Amino acid sequence: MKRLEIKSIQTKIALSAGICLLVLAVILIGYAAVTLQSKSMQAGQENALAVSQVEAANVQAEIVVALEAARTLAQALETVKVDNGINLSRYEVNAILKRVLVDNPSFLGIYTLWEPNAFDGLDSQYVGKAGHDDTGRFIPYWNRDADGNIVVEPLAGYEEAGIGDYYQIPKNTKRETIIDPYVYPIQGVDTLLTSLVVPVIVDGQFYGIVGVDLRLNFLQEITDSVSAYDGAARMVLISNNGTLSGVTGRPELVGQYGTEIHEDFDEDLTIIQDGLMYSAIEDDTVEVFVPINFGNTNTPWSVNLLIPTEKIMAEAVVATTRMGGIGAVLSLLAIFLLWIMARQIAKPIRNITGIAQKMAEGDLDQNIDFNQSDEIGQLADAFRKMTAFLNEIAFTARRLSEGDLTAEIQPVSEKDALGNAFSQMISDLRQLVSEVAKNAQDLNIASGGLATTADQAGQAANQINNAIEQVAQGSVEQSKSVNDTTQTVEQITKAIDGVARGAQEQSSSVTKTAETTMQITTAISEVTANAQAGAEGASKASQTAKEGAAKIEDTVKGMSTIKQQVDMTGEKVQEMGRLSEQVGVILETIDDIASQTNLLALNAAIEAARAGEHGKGFAVVADEVRSLAERTATATKEVGELIGQVQVTVKHVVTAMAQSAQEVDTGVERANQSGEALQNILAAIDEVHVKMTDISVATEQVEASSNELATAMDSVSAVVEENTASTEEMTAGASEVSEAFQNVASITEEVSASAEEVSASAEEMSAQVKEVSVNAESLAGMAKKLTLVVSEFKLGSQDQIVAHLELFKEAHLTWVVKLKDMLAGKISLSADEVASDKECALGHWYFGRGKADFQSLPAFVALEEPHYAIHEVANAAARAYQDGDYAAVEKAIEDATRLSTQIVELLDDIELYIMSGKEQKVQQSSMGAINERTAVSESPVQELELEPVVISANGNQE
Repeated sequence: MKRLEIKSIQTKIALSAGICLLVLAVILIGYAAVTLQSKSMQAGQENALAVSQVEAANVQAEIVVALEAARTLAQALETVKVDNGINLSRYEVNAILKRVLVDNPSFLGIYTLWEPNAFDGLDSQYVGKAGHDDTGRFIPYWNRDADGNIVVEPLAGYEEAGIGDYYQIPKNTKRETIIDPYVYPIQGVDTLLTSLVVPVIVDGQFYGIVGVDLRLNFLQEITDSVSAYDGAARMVLISNNGTLSGVTGRPELVGQYGTEIHEDFDEDLTIIQDGLMYSAIEDDTVEVFVPINFGNTNTPWSVNLLIPTEKIMAEAVVATTRMGGIGAVLSLLAIFLLWIMARQIAKPIRNITGIAQKMAEGDLDQNIDFNQSDEIGQLADAFRKMTAFLNEIAFTARRLSEGDLTAEIQPVSEKDALGNAFSQMISDLRQLVSEVAKNAQDLNIASGGLATTADQAGQAANQINNAIEQVAQGSVEQSKSVNDTTQTVEQITKAIDGVARGAQEQSSSVTKTAETTMQITTAISEVTANAQAGAEGASKASQTAKEGAAKIEDTVKGMSTIKQQVDMTGEKVQEMGRLSEQVGVILETIDDIASQTNLLALNAAIEAARAGEHGKGFAVVADEVRSLAERTATATKEVGELIGQVQVTVKHVVTAMAQSAQEVDTGVERANQSGEALQNILAAIDEVHVKMTDISVATEQVEASSNELATAMDSVSAVVEENTASTEEMTAGASEVSEAFQNVASITEEVSASAEEVSASAEEMSAQVKEVSVNAESLAGMAKKLTLVVSEFKLGSQDQIVAHLELFKEAHLTWVVKLKDMLAGKISLSADEVASDKECALGHWYFGRGKADFQSLPAFVALEEPHYAIHEVANAAARAYQDGDYAAVEKAIEDATRLSTQIVELLDDIELYIMSGKEQKVQQSSMGAINERTAVSESPVQELELEPVVISANGNQE
């Protein structure tokens, strides 16, 4: 096979460079595509996890509300089984359940279920009544019927496995429970629902449950609301036992097992029950599992998000295709440019080849008119030297004598002073002109780039300002949220202060009770002393009676003394009875205070539950206060029992003292009547002695009881002190929370201050950008002047004239847009920036070449007035804007719009005249010359040269 031979250097250069370019483009695009797809897949998985976590939080928020309500009610009902004097009837509990259901429209039902006779021991009285079944147990179920009315019915199936899990599971585990979706008959209609159940447990004993039912249709609504990836993402909500609770777009699958979605669901179920977060790519689908935990339950649910990989990779595929297309187009364009460049490289080689062939034929009169610094240039130099040698010095002298500085002078040798001087002079002139032209072009390009960069910097500064305003707005909203939360904390603090005041009142009452107890103890000591004295007196009276009747008078006196002592003892004992009654009243007060403290603690727990996460600490303290109140009530009851025993003993003492007084009176009367009654007196005295001994023993018992009472009151005082300390801890905790929110508010203020500083910096940047724009305009003016100096005038054709007229129209329409942007605050425009009607591009043409060529045309003559007017209007608008007269600016914009329309219409007429061929003569521009080789065109419009139109950095045509 014959080898393909390429004979053209142009083809070789273009083909070699093109192949290298294509290989490089394929490698770069391939690497970019692989990297982009990998990043897209990773970002898709992260986005899927984020979406799943958000949806899991939404589901958790909806369900935890019901769980918190059930927990609060369970804590409230625990007080029924605590012996603290608080009793709730079934009617009152039903009223509470109904009220909670009314206040929470999202609840399907609410209920409580108690063990047999565990609530009030009255199950037998409620057999078959409303809200009860034939067991009479307290099992009300408040729910909404199909019309939304709230009704009550007894719970059903609570002893059956499966349907009764809502009762059996919390009963067996004694933990909060969320029941997997199940079908339960409500008002005779089977309904798919879930239950959030909290057990009622007191001292480790299970008494019943409190539960809230939620219809699962709201979960289907949540899954249907998922719209990620243009609705291609599908969300599946799965309960702990694998029951589907919601499937995007597939409500008929709700209540079925997970295998309806996943064939290998048993592996997925393990992930769900372990509460794990999982992400994987399976069967062209990104699959994500995010757990949902509810309160203190140990049966997490899971959000399963399924996204087709083609949706995740869609943008990457589009980007890859776009890169491939752009790469192909750019490669073809590059190959085409390479072909053109190769032709430019090969062109001098072909020219030199032709010259060499002519010189080989003997034609030495050849001119090589190009200069390059590469190998081709070196080849041309060699041919020029050879030509110079062949034409000898005469040829060069003739060219120089004619003053042709365009000729190339090559010195014969280093000693050729004249040749070197001319060569250096010509080279310097050419280099100077080339550098000026190049610098002018570079300056024009640089000024345009600088203006563009300044505009971009201005836009960036505006974006920074907008971002800072958003940050400031976010700080204001955050400060508002902090203030709202602080108000909530202050409300909780007020509730705690109420508990503290109750504890202080309780402490005061206990102190009074302790003082009264001390008084009782003192009185009992006096009674004991008096009883002992009475016994001694009776003994002495007995001795005196035995000595003889002679001492009857002394005996009578002794009996009188005994009577007085007995009367005094009776009064003391009666006083002790009255004091003990007062102690009983005080104990009732203490018991009432304990009950109020318990109710305050219950209210604090409910408020803490409403406060959510912020109220958990207060809920713990409120529970401790309730425990202290219960201990206070128990101690008060024990003290009451002791006081009751004291009162019984006092009554016995009072009775005995009355009998003793009666006997003493009888003895005195008998002693006064006759000494014969001495033996009777002795018997009476003996009886008195026995009674006084009994009194002494009784008073000693009363004294011991009073000591026990004092000890009990000390215990009550200690409990009250603990209660007070707990409330102080609660107050301190509330203060710490309030201080924390104040710190958050302080940080928010610091963020706002930082935002203001950044905004000030952005404003400084904007000012600097404006200075850069001014400098760019100055550079553009310099570029214009340099371009006019070094550029040659070009011959124009009919199409070129029309093109210039189009530019004139566009420039004056642009002025209307500029004035509108100025009024909107997008740009700033001073009166100095508005050129006069003679200085703009249209003015230069109108009063120059245009007037020479079209001065007899009516449309051209009519153009001068609106052109002058629109420049005056623009100048006036700029001054009015600087003075703040925005109404005048709006009026100027209306006038400018009208005038620009008129100018465009007149320029259209001039174009129509040119294109119709009615122009008879178009003179040559005084600023250029017609190229001698240019022939007259077939159009009646002669070719003429127009002034070059230079676009400044700010978009003005000058």
